[in-house]
Amino acid sequence: METNRQNLLTILVVFALIISVLPLQAQRKKHYPDKKKVVMVQPKRKVVVYKPVRKVVVSRPTKKVVYAGSSIWGSYWRPVGSRVAVAGATFSVVWTGGRKYYYDRGTYYLAEGNAYTVVAPPQGTIVRSLPEYAELFTIGRDDYYYYAGIFYLQRAKGKFEVVQAPEGVVVSELPDGTKSFNDHGETYYQYQNAYYQTTVIDGEVAYVVVQEPSIRIVRRLPEGAVVTRLYGEQYYKVNKAYYKAVVMDGEVVYQEVKI
Repeated sequence: METNRQNLLTILVVFALIISVLPLQAQRKKHYPDKKKVVMVQPKRKVVVYKPVRKVVVSRPTKKVVYAGSSIWGSYWRPVGSRVAVAGATFSVVWTGGRKYYYDRGTYYLAEGNAYTVVAPPQGTIVRSLPEYAELFTIGRDDYYYYAGIFYLQRAKGKFEVVQAPEGVVVSELPDGTKSFNDHGETYYQYQNAYYQTTVIDGEVAYVVVQEPSIRIVRRLPEGAVVTRLYGEQYYKVNKAYYKAVVMDGEVVYQEVKI
C-alpha cells in the first residue's frame, strides 16, 4: 500500500513539472521562433553600368532605291540652274544674307523675273526640315546630313544649318553639275566648294571629302590677264600667277600652273 502511494506521488510530481514547463517552452518559441521558419529577405541591389559614348563617324553610304522616272534625290529635286515657272505648294520662304530664297525639300530657288531659278544655298542658311533622302553622319556628338551635294549640321531639333563639307565623310552619290579635273595624276571631283575623290566600299564606288587640292581652277580669267608663250605653249599671266586653258567636262576653264 505504501509503495502505491509513493508511485502515485511520483506520477503527480512528474505531471506537475510537465505542466509547469509547457508555458515556458511556448513563451520561448514566441520570442525565439524556429530558425527554419525565419526567412531573411534582402533587397536586390540595383547596379547601373555607365557605358562611354562611342564617337562614330559613319562612312558607309546609304543605299537608295531609285524608282522609274525619278532621280536618286527624289522626283522633286532640281539641279542648279534649272528654272520653274510657278512656285510649288511646298515652297517656303527662307531668308539668309539679306536675300529671300524659296526652299522646297532640299532645293533652293531665287525669284528671277517670272520664273524661279535653282541656286546653291550659301553657308549659314538655316532650314526647318530636310528631305527623306538625306543621309545622316554622326561625327563626335554632332549630327550631319547630306543631300544632293549640300551638307547640314543639326543645331537643334528642327533646325539645320548649311555648312562646309566635313573632311573624311564618304557619300554615295554626287549631284549633276559636279566637275572633274586632274592634279598631278590624281582625279578630283568638285561640287560648289567641296572636293572629293573616289573610294570603293563593298565593291561599289563612293566619294570621300578631301582637302582642296593645291591647284586653282577658275572659269573666268582675273582682270589684267596677259597672253604669253612659254616653252611653246600659251599661258595667261596675272601678276605673278600663270593660267593655262584646259577643257573640263566639255567646258573651257583656266587652271593655275606653277612655272
